Amino acid sequence: MSEPLSRSQLRFQHLRKTGGTTLQTMLGAMFPASESARFGEILSACPTIEEARAVARSKLFLHGHADLLELADASAFRFAFVRDPFARLCSERKQWSQAGEENIQATDRLTAAAMIVFKPLELKDILCFAFAHPPSVYAFWNHMTLALGAGPLLEAERGKRPVDHYDSSLFHLNFGSAVALRSWVLDNAEKLLATAVARLRTLNFVGIYEDFDSETHELFARLGLPRPDAIPRLNARSAYADEADPELRAAAKPFLALDQALYEEARAMRGRRQATTLTPRNDLGHLVRPGQELVIAAREAPCGHGWHSAHLRQDGRWSRWTSDCCSYLLSAEPGDYSFELRMFGAASERAIRELKLTFGQAKIGTTVGQDRDGLWFVRGSAGIDNAGAIRLRLEVPDAANGYGLEVAELRFGASAVGRA
Repeated sequence: MSEPLSRSQLRFQHLRKTGGTTLQTMLGAMFPASESARFGEILSACPTIEEARAVARSKLFLHGHADLLELADASAFRFAFVRDPFARLCSERKQWSQAGEENIQATDRLTAAAMIVFKPLELKDILCFAFAHPPSVYAFWNHMTLALGAGPLLEAERGKRPVDHYDSSLFHLNFGSAVALRSWVLDNAEKLLATAVARLRTLNFVGIYEDFDSETHELFARLGLPRPDAIPRLNARSAYADEADPELRAAAKPFLALDQALYEEARAMRGRRQATTLTPRNDLGHLVRPGQELVIAAREAPCGHGWHSAHLRQDGRWSRWTSDCCSYLLSAEPGDYSFELRMFGAASERAIRELKLTFGQAKIGTTVGQDRDGLWFVRGSAGIDNAGAIRLRLEVPDAANGYGLEVAELRFGASAVGRA
């Protein structure tokens, strides 16, 4: 692809346990909240599947586990990440076995029952019981192949894409019983793989999890997005001792054979990639002009890197946590500007008082304090000589476990008289 991607849609097919939470968080911070959505949330909010499809098609950035690649314009940029199948399987097990009470209560009855059963089991035993708990089949049996191949096959068989398949957690409800589900996936193994490989080859970019940092940098470059300063590791979980069991790989082989072929195809595709230089997107960044004020609330996308997802506090107000280094992307006209970063708190008071800010290439002196409402503030000022995109970069000391400042909003003001 050689044409600019400005305003073109992004479609991220999030295959489970392939770094997708990190990617969708990073990309979600780059686009306005009204233009970014998880397909599963759209499905839950819309009364009909037709309405959900229409809403999904309108989004600039659509992501999720559900099958969504066709819900886009013809020129959309479609991408996914894949992972070594055995490593992905071990990571999948961790999510089910380490699920907390809040995770179990938040899911459906059948999935919750499987989580409870799986918790004390070794992985080879979980695989023995996977087909007895149909909700787990989509996660444990050749997941990457099912995610890319099952939807089109079910559509071909039944004349339309089954509604339940749009939510990947309900994949099993397309079958009358656990026996029927097992028979279908085993009988259609070759067709599932062929369909998944064909769809994989239609994607504009397929990233390899094992080279996550370099692949993410290349993805952002191809999308015309600013290069991230750092790439977080979200949803990381501790390993289990039984993963080294020599009998496990033999037990896992039927659950990985199709995914292994798909993974090898993805690695071959990477070797055939053609380098491209794309025009930077012109739909990013908050516009600020001399004499005007810009308020970027915590719920809004900062259009920069290094942020966690927006969070609704118990007091009903929205906040957004930073990592140890984050940024706002601004599109500014020449002028003299002031700003105020307002925060609910931070990992430590030092994180606020010794915060380092850079505006473009210039470091900024700041004033720190608290207002009557108890919010912390950091204030500063800077001048811009040339119009264009510029980053306000924050370096946060004492960030704990990837969390630094709990931001309420940024008020970016301007002097009444701009520079000549």
